[in-house]
Amino acid sequence: DATAKALQDVSNEAVKNAGAEIASMKALVSVAQDETATRKERLVAVQQLQKEYPAYFGNLTKEQILTGDLTKATQALTKAIIARAEASALSDKIGEIASKLLDARIKREKAILDLQKAQQAVKNKEQGNNFSGVGVNTQGVLQSALIGDLANKTKAVKELNQEIYDLKLEQNKLAEKYNKNISDSIPLEEKAAKI
Repeated sequence: DATAKALQDVSNEAVKNAGAEIASMKALVSVAQDETATRKERLVAVQQLQKEYPAYFGNLTKEQILTGDLTKATQALTKAIIARAEASALSDKIGEIASKLLDARIKREKAILDLQKAQQAVKNKEQGNNFSGVGVNTQGVLQSALIGDLANKTKAVKELNQEIYDLKLEQNKLAEKYNKNISDSIPLEEKAAKI
């Protein structure tokens, strides 16, 4: 299914994009808790953590960061960073689908106009408004061609309607996942949160 593949691609891209930020955060935590580092280096790491991630480290004292167990905070922060990266990748994917949707709608409008012209040509033939002076056999061939053209135009409109439906469905599923990821990443933007 296209949506499942899109979600997997987004997830893979998000993990790759979030990797550098997660590694940087974990390096800061490591320096902050490294008892072999100078106190000054450790405090700089603590300040950087509290500055960059106040929702996760802002409500902890420097001493808690220097000596405490930060597993819950780093796990929650890692999850939020990945969620934010996924939301960003989903936003890009939703934009791509919106562009495809617009193209499909434009094609459908043209196909509908072509269908209307084909319908009018068949109607004109049935009313005897066309092909005057043409032999009976030729009229039958021309009518068959018109009906065949009408069937092809109808099929084209139906296929475009299905494409638009499928794109909307995929877009809605990705938007649902996007909204969840935005919700999961909100603490990254907040000043303080309880872990």
